[in-house]
Formats: sequence, C-alpha cells, structure tokens
Amino acid sequence: MHYNKAVFRSLAMISQVGFCVLAPVLFCVYVGYRIDSRYGTMWTIPLLLLGVAGGVRCAWKMIRSVMARERRDQEEARRQRESRFTRTGASRPKQASRIFQAEDKP
Repeated sequence: MHYNKAVFRSLAMISQVGFCVLAPVLFCVYVGYRIDSRYGTMWTIPLLLLGVAGGVRCAWKMIRSVMARERRDQEEARRQRESRFTRTGASRPKQASRIFQAEDKP
C-alpha cells in the first residue's frame, strides 16, 4: 500500500497552524487576566488582540514556508521524472542549421 506524503503533510500543517494560533492567544489572555486580577486594570482585551495578531502572523509564516517547501519538492520530483527519459534519435529536438546563422537572415 502506497501512502501519499502530501496528505500527511497537510494533516501535520493543520495541527501546527492550530497550535500556532492558539498558543499566543491563550498566553496573552492568561497574562491579561493575571494583570487584571492583581492591579484592577483592563488589559485582557488588548492582550487578547495582540495574541490573535501574533497567532495569525505565526500561522501566515508557517503556511508560506510549507508552501515553498511543497513547491521545491514538486519541482525536484518533476526534474527526477524528466531525467529518467533521455532524448535520442527522432525525439531529439531540432538542431540549428549550419547553413543559416542568426546574423545572415534578412
């Protein structure tokens, strides 16, 4: 049975993105709650927004890096597929004529 790497990578990315978004939000809410309970201020909401912004930034960077790695892997796979087939005989591309050079054309 053949396993598709892309499926497992996608599942791993989804779980990592969820953790990257959730961790800063929970941390900032916890810090805001501790500050509010100790000093009687209203820092929970601004820190919540800061946590959301940090989580979104982290997720954006992770998704960009995963997409770039996926693109590199696809390009490498394409190169490997093409390198297996060598062109010979009739399938060889047409070569430039020795009679007419690019400078000689009117």
